[in-house]
Amino acid sequence: MKMVFDAAVLATYPDIASVPDEIVRAARAQGVNDASETLVFARQLEHIKNRLYKKQYAALKGRGFVPFSNEAGPNKEFITYRVWTGYTMAKLITNYSTDFETVTASASEVFLKFYDFGNAYEYSMRDIQLASAAGVPLASMKAELARDGHELAIDEAVAVGVPQVKTYGLTNHPNISILSVTTGTWSSATGEQLVADLESIITQMEVLTLEIHRPDTILMSTLAYRLISTKAFNSASGDKTVLQVFQARNPGISVQSWTKLATANATGTAGRIIAYKKDPTVIEFEMGEEFHAYPAMQRGMSMVTPCMSRFAGVAVHQPLALAYFDNQAL
Repeated sequence: MKMVFDAAVLATYPDIASVPDEIVRAARAQGVNDASETLVFARQLEHIKNRLYKKQYAALKGRGFVPFSNEAGPNKEFITYRVWTGYTMAKLITNYSTDFETVTASASEVFLKFYDFGNAYEYSMRDIQLASAAGVPLASMKAELARDGHELAIDEAVAVGVPQVKTYGLTNHPNISILSVTTGTWSSATGEQLVADLESIITQMEVLTLEIHRPDTILMSTLAYRLISTKAFNSASGDKTVLQVFQARNPGISVQSWTKLATANATGTAGRIIAYKKDPTVIEFEMGEEFHAYPAMQRGMSMVTPCMSRFAGVAVHQPLALAYFDNQAL
């Protein structure tokens, strides 16, 4: 059987002298004339990979706004979840009663398909030679940029889905109710009016769902957040801002900014506020496989490392536990 050369195999040997002859011959048969240089590369690539996975990446905001699920794993093509509606209330019964209230419920099934996302980083043989001659490790910048590229794709999918395959995200899901805050014109609103608008978000969701759902997270554009976090509530409140007063009255509710919401309203021309309960029973991001760098492959006079991740996107299990507010104008 013809041996296929894989540069990563060389990294398992302490030095070139210990590499079996058949591996060296396979390398040369595939155009790698200096197996020692390839050994240097393989070891440097292993070092880069280790650094890549150990590095603590500052997660883009999307990961913090939606719970992530890896339940499906890397080998599933689809994931199915059910959106349930319906409930019943127990009623008074007597001894020997037979007319028990029957629970009725209905569910709609939603299918999400997993998609693969990929990029690669590449080092030329000249890069390897120079690094070997200088006795320095190859720069990990290319590998880190490859990892960043996947995080950017995930962050975008959390926000708006993947338009090419018609999936949706947290900011534009079609099953979410679009409501209105009371005042709306935040650019000219007083501090009291702004607090009333924020509190109307909670009230509307509680009324709409018969107090079954109460939001614990409110997201808004950077400009809207900046306004409520700097504007005084009123002249008698001293230094207290609109945000401080609102959070004092509504403990446990997180208010955060997200640049993705600047033009997220229905027409794509203005901001959108999102209120929801951040809980995996309400909303999840289905992640099949996190970023993974595969073994390097030779391509001409360079070595290419393909990288992949796999995800299906945002799954909304309980649409009534989320709401959009589009009439807030700055």
